[in-house]
Amino acid sequence: MSPRSIITSAINWASIQRSCSNRCALRNSWPFKTHSMKTLPPEEILRVLIRARLRSINGKDLPDWHSRLLAHELAQPTPALRQLVDKLTRPIYKRLLELIGAMIGLPPSDDNPRLCAISVVGQVLAYVLPGPLLTEIWPELRMTPERVERIADHIADFSLSYLQDFRSKHGMMTPARKRMVSK
Repeated sequence: MSPRSIITSAINWASIQRSCSNRCALRNSWPFKTHSMKTLPPEEILRVLIRARLRSINGKDLPDWHSRLLAHELAQPTPALRQLVDKLTRPIYKRLLELIGAMIGLPPSDDNPRLCAISVVGQVLAYVLPGPLLTEIWPELRMTPERVERIADHIADFSLSYLQDFRSKHGMMTPARKRMVSK
């Protein structure tokens, strides 16, 4: 490991630690943990989850360095990426897998909930880390609170449409059908 990468890793690790401590409230107030969320249908929970992620990531309280750090870690990973994933991303992803798995009648470990969860995450990340590509193809895009709400609705509608289609095609999952669908 070069001296530059060691310094970059140390800076990234310190930034992640700051971010994690600032974001613990978000992780601990995850929509699944509130009493009112337990009474909502899974589809509405997914909508709340998507909206919460877009709002928190695009919120005014989140410094610009957070997006730059995440973009850097995705482009040129350092050892700090594992901490970012373990502290922030994995708990959210695990809950998303459980929710989607329950919605389509498959265990979270099955490929189908994983593919769906990654699709939802990918749609959110497309707006979180737009970079030059999104700026070039949609230069007038401004992430106003209204736009964030519209994007959250679109991602939820798009994702729920597929999940409903999956359920209608595959119906109730028996163990034999689960094996067929997972192939």
